[in-house]
Amino acid sequence: MYGAMVAGLVLFLSVAAGQFSFLSDRQPASVEAGLSEPVDAPAESESVQTPTLPLPTSSSSELAIPVNDPVLVMDPWARYASNELLGKVLLPEGSDASVGDGGVGSAGFVGPQACAECHRGRYEGFVETSHYHSSQVATADTVMGAFETPSNQVATRVRQLGYRMDTRPDGLYQTVVVDGRDAHAERMDIVVGSGKIGQSYLYWRDDELFQLPISYLTTPDSWMNSPGYPDGMADFKRPVVGGCLQCHSTWFEARSADLMNHRFLPEGFVLGVTCERCHGPGEDHVAYHRAQPDDREARHIVHPGQLPNERLTDICRQCHGGLASPTRAPFSFRPGEDLNDYIEPPAGRPGIHTNNQMQQLSLSRCFQESADMSCITCHNPHQNERGNDALFAIRCQQCHEAADHPLESTVGATALGENCTSCHMPKSPLLETPLRSSEGVVFPEMVDHFIRTGVSDQDLVERLASER
Repeated sequence: MYGAMVAGLVLFLSVAAGQFSFLSDRQPASVEAGLSEPVDAPAESESVQTPTLPLPTSSSSELAIPVNDPVLVMDPWARYASNELLGKVLLPEGSDASVGDGGVGSAGFVGPQACAECHRGRYEGFVETSHYHSSQVATADTVMGAFETPSNQVATRVRQLGYRMDTRPDGLYQTVVVDGRDAHAERMDIVVGSGKIGQSYLYWRDDELFQLPISYLTTPDSWMNSPGYPDGMADFKRPVVGGCLQCHSTWFEARSADLMNHRFLPEGFVLGVTCERCHGPGEDHVAYHRAQPDDREARHIVHPGQLPNERLTDICRQCHGGLASPTRAPFSFRPGEDLNDYIEPPAGRPGIHTNNQMQQLSLSRCFQESADMSCITCHNPHQNERGNDALFAIRCQQCHEAADHPLESTVGATALGENCTSCHMPKSPLLETPLRSSEGVVFPEMVDHFIRTGVSDQDLVERLASER
């Protein structure tokens, strides 16, 4: 669940993710806080373990861009398209944010460790899943990228501007280097993304959350511009709003219910998409069963498997159902409710990374001709099953016999029954999630949840185009 992140992811993340800019930049025209020239390194820079070195050169055509002119942007979206911003470092404007202000309340979320008191087996399996790792505190154990020279350096198409990933006593930092000098650095505070595709990173500025300009891509194991970021512009001012966080975490305590709010209590959150995103806030449930340990009937909690199929898929559709527009505050939806009361349906918008899976699945005959097919028909949310093709093939064969396959006479039922997804759900590039580098654009790949059944590639392309 990259982000994002997030995105979601969104961030963060989602993702983890390109939709951050689309959701969070709707603000009045303003003067960007771009650096007119490189500034001195932060005071703690003497503790940087990685020395300042010449940035690696790019094999692609490099640009020499002046960096001593002020940056004016009349349209906040323009900074993702304007060549005038190449070589610039963009920082957040000043804020009246006060960490002492209250939030909107915990809403009854208690975190997965409270669930583990009674559900240890479920918890121990779940902590290995991508959902659990969809956001984490940034540490040397959770950040996947390298911090050793030269792997910790990122060149851009702008000759004077690049990045370095630093290890300091108080954490891990992203430092932008302009004309050979450290221009600005921010600490990686939150990781968004399980690492299946990659990771993005967030930083706190008092109680405001912003995305960092460099992300990590699992394949090819390298640092790269964050999703949706242009190459050659260091943007530290992309705010992370609740819509991003809710697909990469269980809960963040917001300063307000505004859909575009990006201020949260730095100590008020539950990271990872954990138990309570599917079962509902657990405060009343935990309190009751601690007081009544002999009552074996689950009280004050939602069992998704007992919901009508439409309400069950709504739980997954929160984050896997396309780029819907929220109509109510993030984290306000509760399992068992109608998701359409909280969003405007996406109307075919494909979404980013894992955000499009419900849309793709709904195009499939398997889903259309089944009265009760849902995400958990194929996925056990409490176990890490990533890459287990044989296991997913067994689940396909709950409804489909390998012996009935048209290729059985030439390939054999045994071979057909070992891996269904490579043919019927092939990986495809995520065209909505571009990652730009000095070498060009990279599109990560993911399993396509449109289950192909005798449909040619051309038919598939045309059908998907008609749905969007």
